Amino acid sequence: MMKDKKGCGSRIRSIRKKFSLMQKDFAKKLGFSIAHLSEIENGKSVPGYDFLIALAERFNINIYYVLFNEGDMFVDPLTSFFLTSSNNTLSPEQTKEFLHYFEKSPFVQVSTYAYLKKFVLENSDLIDKELDAFKAKGKDL
Repeated sequence: MMKDKKGCGSRIRSIRKKFSLMQKDFAKKLGFSIAHLSEIENGKSVPGYDFLIALAERFNINIYYVLFNEGDMFVDPLTSFFLTSSNNTLSPEQTKEFLHYFEKSPFVQVSTYAYLKKFVLENSDLIDKELDAFKAKGKDL
């Protein structure tokens, strides 16, 4: 039996607030009643398996964080595939989902922009020459 019902409920409340959702909207997205969510958030009830799975699937939440206050609030979608896939192989659907999260990752976006900025700054003369050659051929940019 869970010893820290209030802490668990408090963490679920903080997750809901992190998404700026009212109880009714959060409960609806999870597929549970407002009353059930309220009991959990107030420490009167513990979240069941279905609730935790919905929370993890719909909001990418780390269940260990919810239950035991261990780890980060969110699961990193880029690494979660490698933790759950057997024999380090991904199905086509998992690969598609991985690429979706990879593309949307703020870390990947910032890293890509930083790399491009560095490349452009270091190679500005070469880029200018190529643009001039492109324009000389009568092509529009």
